[in-house]
Amino acid sequence: MKKQLLFPDYPHILHGGDYNPDQWLDTPEIIDDDFRLMELSHCGVFSVGIFSWTQLEPEEGKFTFDWLDDILDRCAKHGKKVFLATPTGARPPWMAKKYPECRRVTADGRRDEYQMRHNLCFSSELVRQKTEIIDAKLARRYGNHPAVLGWHISNELSGECFCPLCLARFYKFLEKKYHTVDELNRRIWSGFWSHRYTSFDEINPRDPAMEAIVVDWKRFNAEQIRDYLAFEKSVIRRYSGKPVTTNMMGLHTEIDYFRLAPECDFIADDCYPMWYLGEEKKVGARFSMLHDLHYSMQQKPFVMMESAPGVPNFRPYAHLRRPGELQREMLLAIGHGADGTMYFQWRKSRGGFEKFHGAVVGHDNSEDNLTFQQVADYGAHLSKLDCIAGSPRKIDAALIWDWDNSWALDKGDYTHNFKEVHPFFLRHYKALWESNFSLGVVESTGDFSPYRVLVAPMLFMVKSGIREKLEAFVRNGGTLIVTQMFGYVNEDSLCYRPADLTPLTGVEVLDYDCMEPTRTQSALFNGKVVKITEAAELLRNHSAEVLATYQEDFYAGTPAVTRHALGQGSVYYLAANFEDEFLQEFYFDALTKAGIAPQLENLPSNVKCAVREGENERYLFLYNFGENEETFPVPAAYDLWNDRTVDGKLTLAPRGSTVLRIK
Repeated sequence: MKKQLLFPDYPHILHGGDYNPDQWLDTPEIIDDDFRLMELSHCGVFSVGIFSWTQLEPEEGKFTFDWLDDILDRCAKHGKKVFLATPTGARPPWMAKKYPECRRVTADGRRDEYQMRHNLCFSSELVRQKTEIIDAKLARRYGNHPAVLGWHISNELSGECFCPLCLARFYKFLEKKYHTVDELNRRIWSGFWSHRYTSFDEINPRDPAMEAIVVDWKRFNAEQIRDYLAFEKSVIRRYSGKPVTTNMMGLHTEIDYFRLAPECDFIADDCYPMWYLGEEKKVGARFSMLHDLHYSMQQKPFVMMESAPGVPNFRPYAHLRRPGELQREMLLAIGHGADGTMYFQWRKSRGGFEKFHGAVVGHDNSEDNLTFQQVADYGAHLSKLDCIAGSPRKIDAALIWDWDNSWALDKGDYTHNFKEVHPFFLRHYKALWESNFSLGVVESTGDFSPYRVLVAPMLFMVKSGIREKLEAFVRNGGTLIVTQMFGYVNEDSLCYRPADLTPLTGVEVLDYDCMEPTRTQSALFNGKVVKITEAAELLRNHSAEVLATYQEDFYAGTPAVTRHALGQGSVYYLAANFEDEFLQEFYFDALTKAGIAPQLENLPSNVKCAVREGENERYLFLYNFGENEETFPVPAAYDLWNDRTVDGKLTLAPRGSTVLRIK
């Protein structure tokens, strides 16, 4: 398979982090020591200038670039690379004071005070004027600087604003989508509770009565952020052709990152797992899923732009990294497609909101603390993986995730048992991950062609044309697995008739049973009784093969799991909330029948793997998510991480990890 190097002139796995020298300009000896410690830690790439607007423009129209000139020149001299940031992640106090319109308005109509970091109104032309000035100066001055590897737009773009400017843009967004108010009324069922509108500006996006409007507001807000990202990128592009990105935040509930992905030359994400005792596999599955999402967005490597080398200050337990945890976390990202593992942050600040957030360099300003030593040890080994940079993944199965599907469930008044899609989605992902299948994450409007199996956990919203798209996928030989609450509403949150999706699934949902904790239900599958909790659907079978039936209550004997043959493929329907053990067994059987094999079989339960593909070799990443040593069979290989030959057997220490090269 062909390599896709993100940075052809820098063919390495990136290692470094957020660097804020502007906080230390009064102590130049600290900055001098940074470059000594960078060498000792084997860190070579840094995000610079993320929150530097006040250091770059301390007063309106007064610019100071000397300090940044010095830092970038020194980075170039020492062979370090930089993602130079636009500083719009935090506006300066003078702007908030002089131009109140730049501050967002909250849902209750209050103009925010100057506080924290984000809070720029994306609709304000004044904000865009000020942004254009500072971005253009940076791009013109540093666009071709030898230290600059790429551009980091703003930081963790997020938030919403209800000011008159944003509401006016929202009404235009609705008009573009629906064309007329009459069409909007028809599509969102506005006769409910006398909500029929006579003009777009009568619409209140904070009104929960109209779920479709609330979801449209979320879509609008995602478009606002996308448009602002595209605006900043366009300014940079006038003077620099180097790659541009912004850092995402996983499955952050407020932003549809599929909308932002096309604006990024490569995907970057921030990941902050905590490896609490007893939760290691659950956490490992969750962050594997996030990495799979970010690889799948562009079908090429991504960069983990932020992670915590020490203790994140915002987690409930300040869990210090145990031996092996940092290396395993970094290799987990690389195995799932990352070509960079970077940290927030390089050096702890002495004051402010994040002064106790983990960093490579602590308040002791030395190489003697545990965190620095763990980072340095990892960095010392990392050059052994240069051969992996740019290498792809072979993925045959993907799960479908749509942000607006999650908004529709969360904002709708349907069932409290399953208001959040994320935990349900993760349970189904984990059931596949437990068997070591290679997985992707795709949106329902995305490209299905790379995959042979699609899994749609709680795809409540099936948009126009998606049923036909899924049907074509199955008829051409694909396997589709859908679960309870599949296809209840369309993109306007209007309910389908139950039989509308029967041509695809072969079944019809008659009703939905949300069970209290004291009520039991089960199903009989392959001669075994399987436990069901919380929810089950009552199905009418039209043309499907019944694989499992309910065993209790008045709907005993009716279908619980079905398989519908369609063209050259099949559609499975899981009509209830099944226990994890069943899900793992079911998915293993369904994927192997579809011709997809695990990446490595016969591993201990706590050991998982990921694979990246070279031209004439495979790179097998192995992770021990347990607290005990594990020994298990592996193919004959070379252990890249430990410089040794492995022939038939491998032992991983507690929390251990390594990378094998297999010819």
